[in-house]
Amino acid sequence: MPAKISPQPTQAAFAFYYFTNVLKNLAFMSVFLLATSIALLIGAFASTWIGIRIGKCGCCWIFLVLSAVTFASATFLGQTAWGLTIIFSVACFFGNIAGSMNPALFSDSVIHGEWKTGKNIRAFTMVLLNFPVKLAILVRSAVVTLGLVAIGFVANAVPAPSVVDGINPIMIFAPAATCVLAALIFYYGYKIEGQQVLETQDEIAARRDNRTLNGVTI
Repeated sequence: MPAKISPQPTQAAFAFYYFTNVLKNLAFMSVFLLATSIALLIGAFASTWIGIRIGKCGCCWIFLVLSAVTFASATFLGQTAWGLTIIFSVACFFGNIAGSMNPALFSDSVIHGEWKTGKNIRAFTMVLLNFPVKLAILVRSAVVTLGLVAIGFVANAVPAPSVVDGINPIMIFAPAATCVLAALIFYYGYKIEGQQVLETQDEIAARRDNRTLNGVTI
């Protein structure tokens, strides 16, 4: 589910290298992690109010795009520890509004699956909730490892200027690109609209009533 493709794992994993080698202020990383965690929590609370007003689908891709733009703006506004923390906190706030739509979107997928197959596939669909989490872990490991190798990072060595310059765009553009990818996948791939879900529920209920009547007749 694209709404669950989150930039947070990559961001958190790379923050250590960013604060150590670019900002040279590792002590501030605890403030960064606290601020982004609070922003995620606020985003989760705000998602209920926002999702009702603009709809689950619109909320998902719109806030993914806003999150991507905010992450990218750190190129110009995140040159200090506080600047980066504020920008990333706002981006996490936007991103988690989109991510919080995930349970509702999965629920709609269950209804659509039952309508299409004639069988209740709730258990199978809900099992897939864990798949994006595993995918995020895989992507995080790949981005961090390949990114550090690509820029020539060597552990326990004084980083060259080219390494410092390479860490900066990875920290900023990896989460931005993740949000853009998720927004595109969702916008073009997820076609279950709110009104369609209501109509589908009515049709499923009618099918169940027909089966019940047929069973009584028999």
